[in-house]
Amino acid sequence: MRRALPYLVLAAAVAGVLAGRGRQQVVLRRLDPGVAPPTVAPSPHAARPSRSRAPEGADAGTTDRGATRRSHLPPSLAGTAPDGQLAVDDSGRLVVTRETRRFFDYFLAAGAEDGAGRARARLVAEVRSRLPARAVPEAIDLLDRYLTYRRRARVAEQAPDAGARLSLLHAVREQTLGPETARAFFADEEAVEEAGVERARIFADPWLDAAERERRAAALEERLPEPVREARAEALAPLRLAHQEGQLRASGASAAEIRALRERSFGAEAADRLEELDRQRVAWQQRLDDYRVARDAIERNESLDAGARDRAIETLRSERFTPEERLRVAALDRIRQARP
Repeated sequence: MRRALPYLVLAAAVAGVLAGRGRQQVVLRRLDPGVAPPTVAPSPHAARPSRSRAPEGADAGTTDRGATRRSHLPPSLAGTAPDGQLAVDDSGRLVVTRETRRFFDYFLAAGAEDGAGRARARLVAEVRSRLPARAVPEAIDLLDRYLTYRRRARVAEQAPDAGARLSLLHAVREQTLGPETARAFFADEEAVEEAGVERARIFADPWLDAAERERRAAALEERLPEPVREARAEALAPLRLAHQEGQLRASGASAAEIRALRERSFGAEAADRLEELDRQRVAWQQRLDDYRVARDAIERNESLDAGARDRAIETLRSERFTPEERLRVAALDRIRQARP
């Protein structure tokens, strides 16, 4: 597991690539400056919108008003920028997308902190300030249906069986939000959850051998939406590389062979960073091993009482590690001492 950790650093960089993928051809113009347009799902209100845009004057002064509004956010949201966004089509009607739900969720997250009523009122004020008049009642109506869904979903989520839970949630979403909005808000999420339920069934089936289970699991992955498949593949890539590296090292592979595997997986620049991480990890482990040798010598010194021994160990840490490193070393010492 320790070998896998450095590769997780790459996952964050790789994930950034995904942010630009999967965009549909509907062109959106953001109603809050500074955030890229969202992926657009079909609007339940406007058939085939040619483009979604901000109303005239929507951008003017938005930053100042947004700063004023955000100054009244609860502590949990202070210093943050709204997630998601709101968008309208050419006729000024609301375009419902996954980004709409993210925008709602951002402001509703404070409900547990200052009450559901205040969170809704704050969100309604945001909607009125960001949308043209025609879209405001649509957005508020959608918000209230979404709030109803969230209340009903809490009951559905209590279902003990994962498959039953997913079916109940799907039904609640369609009944409360309508089929089109439910798809816009939850389609990718449901696809992943359905695949997870089916995957569990596959691997619990005693009549399937390992090869058949892997074949069926791979087929499930292929049926996922393309953006989801890409995100999952990229997220797992560092762990796959760690596994492949472990196999190569176990077989006695050279440093050049490890380097070649890394370059094939992530490119030369990433391979350079991984090599630097290797050097840092080796250097840290050497320092830690040297410290433990000295610490064990202190522990074995029978001329020291318990208090003198503790002070000597603290002095040793102070001499060999920075304040931040000392916290880590002390934690590692506790883990080591707890082992049988």
